[in-house]
Amino acid sequence: MAIWYYNRPIDKADPTELRVAEVLARLPDTWRIRWGYFYEQKKSAGSRNREGDFILLGPDGRILVMEVKSGQNRHFVLTGEWEHEDDNPAVQLFDEWQAVIADLNANFEGTIPYVGHALCVPNVNLTGQDRLNGELGRENLIFGQD
Repeated sequence: MAIWYYNRPIDKADPTELRVAEVLARLPDTWRIRWGYFYEQKKSAGSRNREGDFILLGPDGRILVMEVKSGQNRHFVLTGEWEHEDDNPAVQLFDEWQAVIADLNANFEGTIPYVGHALCVPNVNLTGQDRLNGELGRENLIFGQD
């Protein structure tokens, strides 16, 4: 089983994140998983502290930043807006990914490892997410059937 580092109690976890964590728990003990981490989101009007979902360190030293969404964030194509302000999942994932890279650059001596990023929407299937597939590309998306 993977080695876990928790930012908050499991009983306070989002049910969709819990579902993903149950799958990640099947990874061998050569994996390290951080569930929940704070990062600074830089915006033109200042910065805000946000919380990311998962950071995985694989046995080969590469890192994966994973944001989990339940699939409830609706995009209104006529306005370009998302249901909740600042909840474009692709933008949120990109902000988390860039924050992890910046933190590694600031605190890691030498060449930083490869850092990938993926949006995980386990309650959604690929065919219903043309918008996300267009923004991120299939290699950055994890769906329920995956």
